[in-house]
Amino acid sequence: MSEKRIEFRRFHHVTMAVPDLDEAVADWTDRLGWSPSARSTSGATFRLDDSYIELVAAGDGSPGVTAVSVVVDDVDTAADRLRANGASLTLSPDGHATLDPAAVNGVPMELRAEDVGTDQDSTDHGGPYRRLNHIVVAVSDDEAAKASWARLFGDWTEQPGHTVEAVHHVPVGIAWFGLTGSGTDAGALSRFLERRGEGIYALALVVDDHPATTAALETRGAQIVRQASSGQTFVHPRTSHGILIDLVPERHPSRVG
Repeated sequence: MSEKRIEFRRFHHVTMAVPDLDEAVADWTDRLGWSPSARSTSGATFRLDDSYIELVAAGDGSPGVTAVSVVVDDVDTAADRLRANGASLTLSPDGHATLDPAAVNGVPMELRAEDVGTDQDSTDHGGPYRRLNHIVVAVSDDEAAKASWARLFGDWTEQPGHTVEAVHHVPVGIAWFGLTGSGTDAGALSRFLERRGEGIYALALVVDDHPATTAALETRGAQIVRQASSGQTFVHPRTSHGILIDLVPERHPSRVG
């Protein structure tokens, strides 16, 4: 079996459970200015340029991310490597591999092949939201998490330009997973770990015209949190119905200009 690194090509989608689906969809539409591209009684899809976020009703009322789907080159090869390195996973009839979250610090990760015949740069997205920039994973021990992910997926090279030393950046195409036990607000992240344990702490979305977008969200009634120490701007989980959203300007050279 090859020990070649499992390359994460891009985020395919994120599924998020919300306590009240109708209220959440209304707030994402009205306060975030983001209309769903599809809506049913069981969920709503909010498109990005090359991925999407799906809201579904939380069966037990507990909010949070329930799935992070990541595109890899070969699911079977990835599954073989992961099993050989002690990870528990299941393969679905459609060829997707779902990892036991305990193996990846509480991340409900699904590996899947690239969709065939789809346009990944679709312009059918909502409002100013462009793509997932990163997903923050709250971990109890930074170095232990880094070692575990390297053992499972293979060593990676940190992308240039990252300045947050407390975060290990696992590349996902031009995006990344951030593994951290402190982040830019150690107190908030510590409280999250106490309440929920390890897992998805925040989603970061690239937005058009960051100042204008932030101002428009406040005008619409979204609860915005500004962190002076890092210069970051967040949408509070009360507005998103369960997840902290980091709003970031586009910085990747391939997407600027």
